Amino acid sequence: MKSVIHSLILFLLVAWQLAYAQDRLPIGRWKSHLPNNSPKTIAVSENMVYAGDVGTFFSYNIDKSSITSLSKIQGFSQTNVSQIGFSAHTATTLIAYDNSQIDLVKDNTIYAVNDLNIANISGSKNINHLCFVGEFVLISTDFGLVVYNLAKREVVDVYQYFDSGGMVKKVNSSAVNDNMIFVATTSGLYAASWSASVNKLDYRNWKNISPVDAISNINVKLVSSFNGKLYVSCDYYFKVFTNGLWEDNPELVVPLYFTQNSGNITAMKTIGDAFYVLQVSGVFEYRNGVCNRIYYNDGANFTSIDKDKDGYIWMGTKNKGLLTNRFNTQFSAINTSGPGFNSVFKLSYFQGKILAVSGGYSDGLLSHLGKLDGFSVYENGVWSSYKRALGNIPFFYDICNAKLNSVTNKVYFPSFGSGVLEWDMTTEFKVFNYRTPGCPLRTCTYSGGWCSASDPGGNYCRVPDLAVDSKGAVWVLNMPDPNPGQPSLYRYNADKSWASFPWSGTDVWGSFTYNAMNDKQYFTSSVFVDKYDNKWIGSR
Repeated sequence: MKSVIHSLILFLLVAWQLAYAQDRLPIGRWKSHLPNNSPKTIAVSENMVYAGDVGTFFSYNIDKSSITSLSKIQGFSQTNVSQIGFSAHTATTLIAYDNSQIDLVKDNTIYAVNDLNIANISGSKNINHLCFVGEFVLISTDFGLVVYNLAKREVVDVYQYFDSGGMVKKVNSSAVNDNMIFVATTSGLYAASWSASVNKLDYRNWKNISPVDAISNINVKLVSSFNGKLYVSCDYYFKVFTNGLWEDNPELVVPLYFTQNSGNITAMKTIGDAFYVLQVSGVFEYRNGVCNRIYYNDGANFTSIDKDKDGYIWMGTKNKGLLTNRFNTQFSAINTSGPGFNSVFKLSYFQGKILAVSGGYSDGLLSHLGKLDGFSVYENGVWSSYKRALGNIPFFYDICNAKLNSVTNKVYFPSFGSGVLEWDMTTEFKVFNYRTPGCPLRTCTYSGGWCSASDPGGNYCRVPDLAVDSKGAVWVLNMPDPNPGQPSLYRYNADKSWASFPWSGTDVWGSFTYNAMNDKQYFTSSVFVDKYDNKWIGSR
């Protein structure tokens, strides 16, 4: 029986016996629970904040302080969002999806744009960046730069060739400054006249103006204009282009402290009279020649920024949700109440709680996935998340399941990388693996080549499943191998002592014979305790 649940969106059908009164659903009706706490891209229109990422798409009504999950039910084309932007000139919100489909929202009406989605273009069509210029939007894609007229809702041009090499270039971002269009590509920064009289389909009208000739083919990630200057970020430098010359602009560069480490810049944007630079852990505001860090959070991973009509800032992050300073003097997160991830490995239910774990291991039980997304708890209609990025859980890989010990009132999580995690359902956690004194759990030693015995770190302490009996003993399956004489089943007793149980190689359970072949297909993968306290062991 496969235990892996592959899902980008978690759908829960909550039966009335398990549901709370305020969250009951009629039998047969489904409700989607989306990870709305990790919006990668946001945009603010007149009174609405749109936010999205893969598996995350919602709006926040500023006037009503209400959140709405968005999907095809509301008339949108998709839910896997790649970019969102707002054109003040045309009062239009643009939502781009990971399949290059686009929706335009204007006057509460949604217009589907499938020009790029159905275009006969080979390779990736991913949309990487949006730049709004009057009634136009420059759409940076993996197949070039698309110029789209929002007022007429039509594609104007597609620029794919910027030099004599004849190769289609991936465009990371674009900007218009001083009547010039600038394109950041994987092989340098290119410029051409923005004038409609210049044929930009002809590569000869483009020029590579990368600041250092020796690295002219470097991957330029971001380009943005502010106060007549062009700001450029790539893996190795941060530069400013003005009046045809490159400069370092120390009043901006020095506070950012990344002259030689601009790779951690995630976004740059001009909003009104200020220029904002987002890093993984901080946000900087550059105004009137002065650069200040307006917010810092080491685990947030800032990705996008915008302002509402009253001048308050809104920010999208990968780990801290949708942040704003509209309601407090300090930035705080909007409570979007959703699971902490969009790929659910397994669900559990006990004591009025639904626990979703992020997983896991590969379908062939060959390797762990390296996930640190932890688990999420749904109780009284509200989601709470526990993961490394939030700092409320120990460093713990690939949680596979969750089982309640009703004797000790603690929850135990098996991990296909870090052993066993114990949780008292408040804030206390304890990790059990080979580093824990008195714990017999072992690291991977199988010699078949699927894991490294020479690097037996904690991330190789693999526990695919566990179960709890009526006496409060936790039965733990510990890979790597079921060789005769080597234990793969352990018992953690209520008195905190351990016992191990090696396979004999000839064990017979009813009509099912355990085969002790030294092969991955016989690795034990699941354990179950029935009402008579019999232990049932499943293998691959």
